[in-house]
Parts: sequence; C-alpha cells; structure tokens
Amino acid sequence: MTNYHSKPFTFLRLALYTLCSLNLYYQFITNSIFTWALYLLAMGFVAYDVFDMIKTRKQSINFYMYMRSG
Repeated sequence: MTNYHSKPFTFLRLALYTLCSLNLYYQFITNSIFTWALYLLAMGFVAYDVFDMIKTRKQSINFYMYMRSG
C-alpha cells in the first residue's frame, strides 16, 4: 500500500503529470517515435498511479466500514 502523504511521492507524481502534459503538447508539434514512446511510458505510470490510488482508497473504506461494524 502506497503512502500518499509522503512528500517525495507527491512531488514525483506532480512532476510526472507535468511531464505528461508537456509531452502531449510537444507531441502535436513533432510526430516522432521517441515522443510517442515517452508519452506511452508516462501514461502507463499515470494509469498505474490512478489504479493504486483507487485500490488504496477502497482498502481504507473497507477498513473504516469494518471498524464501524464493530
């Protein structure tokens, strides 16, 4: 389970999203294989990050409901 409140992780995620959006803008200007590969790699990281976030939130909600049920 990933700790989303750690500062380096938040900074890394912000840098990754910024890189992804800048790369998408650059992609429209130059249509090269390198930018496509970089974009797909960044999108893979973003997809994994979102999936991990949803999974973590689901686990915390389940734990909360379990604690409430007593």
